[in-house]
Amino acid sequence: MTELETIRAYHSVRQYLNKPLKPDELAAFGAEVDACNKESGWC
Repeated sequence: MTELETIRAYHSVRQYLNKPLKPDELAAFGAEVDACNKESGWC
């Protein structure tokens, strides 16, 4: 199998649901983003 064939064989496409996050999920996501940004020095 060539490299290109390998890439094509293992390429995955995710399917996402079209529904909004719950307020508590959104808050947890935002807190994690803030923590990662703080750790990296981005903010």
